[in-house]
Amino acid sequence: MIRAVLVALFMFPFSALAAPADDGQTAGSRSWTLYQGRIATLVTPDDNNDLATAPTRFVYIGQAAACNLAVRWADGGTTAVTITALSPGVFHPIQIKRVMSTNTTCTVIMAVY
Repeated sequence: MIRAVLVALFMFPFSALAAPADDGQTAGSRSWTLYQGRIATLVTPDDNNDLATAPTRFVYIGQAAACNLAVRWADGGTTAVTITALSPGVFHPIQIKRVMSTNTTCTVIMAVY
């Protein structure tokens, strides 16, 4: 048993299991950086303008009750979709380019990139 463990450590050293250094610019090649926010900004819903930075990695709803969020998805679609009963206090992993003022009942919206 001990010999098998030593052989395994020799063949697969712990350094091979560690994540490589990440500069934050290569998120497309490493899944663990996709699930990390680097910067956040409060969002003012606007039917006519996209977010200054898009797409988002997450959207955080910081109010006490569930609400509706009308958005345009990051894929370039022109149709707004309303997400109903969005849970508060949760980082929702959605990629959007616009938060619409029409049909949005959420009042504290944070875009995380």
